[in-house]
This record gives sequence, C-alpha cells and structure tokens, in this order.
Amino acid sequence: RIYIPLPNLEDRERIFHVCLKSVAIADDVDMAALAAATDGYSGADIANVCRDAAMAPMRKMMAAVRGKGLRNMEEMKKALAEDAGSLQDRVTQADFMESLSKVSSSVGGSDLKRFDSWMEEYGAA
Repeated sequence: RIYIPLPNLEDRERIFHVCLKSVAIADDVDMAALAAATDGYSGADIANVCRDAAMAPMRKMMAAVRGKGLRNMEEMKKALAEDAGSLQDRVTQADFMESLSKVSSSVGGSDLKRFDSWMEEYGAA
C-alpha cells in the first residue's frame, strides 16, 4: 500500500484549475476561496464538485424551458434561442458554492486517523 495524503491548499487550487481548464467560468470565480472551502476533500471529491458546478448553466437553462410549459422539441429550441442572451452560460461562484453544499468530502476524520496510524507503523517504501 502507498499512502497518499489529501491535497493541501495549494494542491487543491491546482486541482480546480486542471478540472476547469475547458469549462467557461465567470469572472467572479475565486479559485483560492474554493480551495480554502475544500479542506479535507480528495482530488476526486474536488473533481465531483467541478463536474456538478459545470452542469449548473444547463440545469438553469432546462428549468427556464420547463417553466414555460413547453413540451415539444421545436418549442424548446425556439425558447432557448430567444433566451440565449439572458441565460448565464458560465459557471459562477454561486454555482460552486451550491455544489459544495451537495458534494461532501469522501474521507472522514476516522479514516485519516487510520491512514496516519498505518503510515506511522509501516512507513513509506
């Protein structure tokens, strides 16, 4: 076994940058604040936060279409084309904060203690 500790603040910020390199993000997104808010998160947890937040603009678009009571594809396409300018297509800080409220750390304090204990006993190769 190899023990890989959770990412530190700097590493978490780098993970956000890597996960979001192909995602359109708004100017208000503060990667340093996101990194600070994800203390105790693994790299996979942060990737899940990014994935969830990246879907926020699509969820908002679909909610806008559903709110108009449209049922067939042609009506939906027309409504989306008309609303395209008013809908936010970039992921915002608020989207990330909402995702953070839904995606929690997969590693608990008891897990970390167990891993640290293992590392003390067996060390690294």
